[in-house]
Amino acid sequence: MKQFAIIFVSFLALGIPCMAQQPEPITVFPWCEDFESGDAPGWSFIDNDGDNMNWFVADYNPDGVGGYSLFSPSYVQGQEDNWAVSPPLSLPNDCLSLHLEWRVRSLDTYQEFYEVLISSGPLFDLASYDSIYSETFSGGYFSRSIDISAYRGTTIYIAFRHRSQFQNYMCIDNVCVNTDNSAHDSVSVTINAPATAFVGEDVVLSAVSSNADSFIWTIDSAVVNTLEGASVVAHWNKPGTFHYSVTAINEWDECTAYGVIAISEKPNESVFGPEESLNYLTIFPNPATNTIVINAPDDADIELIDHNGKVLMKRLHSDKMDLSGIAPGVYFIRSSSPQGVLVNKVVIATN
Repeated sequence: MKQFAIIFVSFLALGIPCMAQQPEPITVFPWCEDFESGDAPGWSFIDNDGDNMNWFVADYNPDGVGGYSLFSPSYVQGQEDNWAVSPPLSLPNDCLSLHLEWRVRSLDTYQEFYEVLISSGPLFDLASYDSIYSETFSGGYFSRSIDISAYRGTTIYIAFRHRSQFQNYMCIDNVCVNTDNSAHDSVSVTINAPATAFVGEDVVLSAVSSNADSFIWTIDSAVVNTLEGASVVAHWNKPGTFHYSVTAINEWDECTAYGVIAISEKPNESVFGPEESLNYLTIFPNPATNTIVINAPDDADIELIDHNGKVLMKRLHSDKMDLSGIAPGVYFIRSSSPQGVLVNKVVIATN
């Protein structure tokens, strides 16, 4: 027999009954039981394996905050089955969330196993209890917390079921059900990014969000500097149509926005003219929205073309071009005059 032998003798002398009468439901929350009265009012202790070893309130191994806790000894390794069941808890339905919290301890050198279960059925109908948490642990006290918001508006029992692994003991203390009624900020997110780009070109993808603490990107087939942050830089090494998304996250909520981008090969110089001529055609502003001002030879014909060489708009001897009605993306301005063909890239942004 291990270190709890003296405690076990004291327990037998106490003669505490293993089952209590069903109390009135608790209706005031937050609710917490620290067992510092030396008793467990409203709790029921069930010796399910019938070995006369059961939970009781003890001042053994206090957690440093108080002197008492629920204590479960063990006699037969691997066969213990002790249940400590809370009073009935009539959970509120008008709170945003509910959390069950507790502290647990055993010896540092031995592991113990236990479950946390919840039932909305009869107190002693153990088959009606659903396991919502379990762990094998040693040492402690460890603080634990789980969300039980799914049980809002119902009356439940909470059970701690000790299943011995190494013929040892365990303690449970500071069992609480806490409510959260604060108004939590929801998250929204949209994406600001071009609809088209060229192979190998750096593309900035930006998330525009309210109330977000962090961002996670998912991007098809791209080389990306990072997958976290409100803005990321990506480029694609092959043509095609690719999908991406960003999820904005805060403590209470998350939201995902989706985007698509068309990647094409860079234009052929034989269509657009020699690359060195680009320095002689200027465009302002760039990126542009509704209108651009073009500095080109006076006798030039000005054309707006897409990355396939298709002419979308043409102006004769004009230094301005109206871009309303043109979808956001990457395009080219081509200037044709007796002096030659000059080409420059223009980015049309969202208004």
